[in-house]
Amino acid sequence: MNSFLAKRSFTSSSASVLYNYTSKTNPRVYFSLSRDGAKLGDLVFEVYANHAPRTAENFLAFVKGSALAGSYKGAAFTGGYPGIVLTGGKVTEDNQGAEGARVTDEALTLRHTKRGVISFNNDGENANGSEFLISLSETANVLDGYHSVIGELVEGAEVLD
Repeated sequence: MNSFLAKRSFTSSSASVLYNYTSKTNPRVYFSLSRDGAKLGDLVFEVYANHAPRTAENFLAFVKGSALAGSYKGAAFTGGYPGIVLTGGKVTEDNQGAEGARVTDEALTLRHTKRGVISFNNDGENANGSEFLISLSETANVLDGYHSVIGELVEGAEVLD
């Protein structure tokens, strides 16, 4: 079996029931989105600190503005792939992590099973920084095994439209 297929697992429309990573103890964060000064709404994410504590810590440092490398405040969504993912959070030119270095992969078994899953965008193994991806559909499962999942959208799905 080639290495690409070995890292992936079967997902289906029932996958969101099979893959429930939430916990009442996980932190929640929000992004207030605007375009041309007009508020679009808030995206509220549950961060999977229970499954990926280092990844969560890196993400939360950028959210809180305590990262040495920068803050998500004022950061733009920079692109993505229509119908698959939206990208944002690139606050350093070289996509460094909160402490100024790349963050190792963690919990690559967590899956992109539905719309609103947020994960780190990386450019190789153990190369997570500040840039993140938000899945727009189940077709984002092509990221499974390659991008560290951070959490999931719990409020504001209409804002992604």
